[in-house]
Amino acid sequence: MIIGSKTRKLNVKYTPLDAICEIVPYGGVPDRQAYNSRDGGWSPNYKTGAHLCLFPHCNAINPNSETVKAYVNDELTSIAWYELVYNSALKKYVRGTQISTGDDYEVIGDSSDGLVKGMLIVKRNSPVNDPIRLEFEASYTNPLSKQVIRYLGQKTVFCDDTERPIPVLHVTPMVSVWNPLTDAKNVTFEAMLTDGKTDVTNSKNTRFFWYRKANISGETYSLELITGSADKDIDVVSLPTKAAVVDGKEVTVSGNKLTIDQDLIGDAEYYVCKAMYRVGGLKSNDSLGDTDPSEEFAALRKMPAYEPSYSGVGNTDDENLSYINPTAHLFVKNTEINNIEEFFKIRWHVKKPGDTDFKVVAEGLSPKIPFVNGMAIKNTMEDLGATKIFVDDNGNYLVDEDGAIIVGK
Repeated sequence: MIIGSKTRKLNVKYTPLDAICEIVPYGGVPDRQAYNSRDGGWSPNYKTGAHLCLFPHCNAINPNSETVKAYVNDELTSIAWYELVYNSALKKYVRGTQISTGDDYEVIGDSSDGLVKGMLIVKRNSPVNDPIRLEFEASYTNPLSKQVIRYLGQKTVFCDDTERPIPVLHVTPMVSVWNPLTDAKNVTFEAMLTDGKTDVTNSKNTRFFWYRKANISGETYSLELITGSADKDIDVVSLPTKAAVVDGKEVTVSGNKLTIDQDLIGDAEYYVCKAMYRVGGLKSNDSLGDTDPSEEFAALRKMPAYEPSYSGVGNTDDENLSYINPTAHLFVKNTEINNIEEFFKIRWHVKKPGDTDFKVVAEGLSPKIPFVNGMAIKNTMEDLGATKIFVDDNGNYLVDEDGAIIVGK
């Protein structure tokens, strides 16, 4: 007699942990210095006084559990700190050599209780014009799931000259997440510049420069200057101007607002704003430097969760019915969206009696579909994606006979 059996191995499916790394000052010494250019003194003085202790709080949190392991620093491995240095060829800050314990720093690779494991002790002062830029890296392995988490954090230790105003640039919003179904196409990014105390946005000693990131490859990219009239500025709705005094003469320069048509950014577009403020007046030979503030911001296209539906079909008592005319609908948060064919390709699928699966039989908002008694019907909607800008083999925009750039889905 044969007895059938089925064997199944049961395992715990562990929830992936969320990783959070926050680098904070530890021990009461602040992570920002002030320098008095009159007497040449720092406050606090990390070199001759109390050192700066930077502690990387590393969390590993189960998002589905209220039980949180506060820190996992005592179980970190592969701990490393780096100074970031400016690479003029790449036009960005990159990792320098790994920091080791010496005159300028001390790395706490381990401690008796593990609580301060990973801490960096800074024993040098930060220059005014070139702040200390640091990057922390470490790993943690979840002992249950064996999931390996890589922690990465950055910290900049600034030093302010108490005798010199330090301009600070803010751009709002930092990120515009555009829902093409319900949100307005245009978004305005607005920059504000202060000298640390006073709003100098509209000062005639202030200039703004707007850029679009191009040729993005990982962390490297180039910058395209936005003027509002350049060939690549198809996404620019407006770039108002402001007055500035350069070499003692009043001129018109780019202002502090940039309005973008988010329907022409593709899936995402990334931008940079830089500002120049000169207390003694702007010069024509001024160039942007490391101490001139800059801010990165972005516009992203994101289709929301949506629910396809349809109407106009159901059981019938018409024995001679030959066709049905269903109409597609789409809802976002219980609100019906109009002009859905502008955003979606609508397909209709039918499963006739005896069929093993659904087959596509029609497309469009309200097609005419042959009726078969006992048939099943469903519709699907596929996002057509971002608006495309047509280019030739050399990357030049294609235009119609009126000179308008050709776009489409």
